[in-house]
Amino acid sequence: HDAVEFLKESRRKLEGTAVECLDYRKLLHKHKHRKEMFIYLDPPYVVTDNDNAQYYKYNFDIAEHSEMFDSINALLEVTPDTKIMISYDNYEIVRELYKDWIITEMPVKHSTKLGTTSIELVITNYKTNVQEDIFGD
Repeated sequence: HDAVEFLKESRRKLEGTAVECLDYRKLLHKHKHRKEMFIYLDPPYVVTDNDNAQYYKYNFDIAEHSEMFDSINALLEVTPDTKIMISYDNYEIVRELYKDWIITEMPVKHSTKLGTTSIELVITNYKTNVQEDIFGD
């Protein structure tokens, strides 16, 4: 592909897509009446509540993880066709909250800890297909 064709195809595949960086409460409220949405959430990991480290500008405690779960479910009552994908670290509290969802384990290599890997979770309320490369053929 030449660069121009690559950009045209990328634009076509992402047409109608909005990418927003918002607190989940604002995001869910803002889009609570839209139909056929896909929402990807990347909350602060649970590990940040356990080791007193400041990995993020805003950490979540366990209560906030539960609150986010409740807020997502409230949105799904209004817009049941919404597809939700969440990435999380591998903690039992996360697995318990989302026990009725589809949880996929993903091995992740760490750039900050050379040679180490861990399991992260991709959680969805829908069955996922084979990963599509939006920039490939």
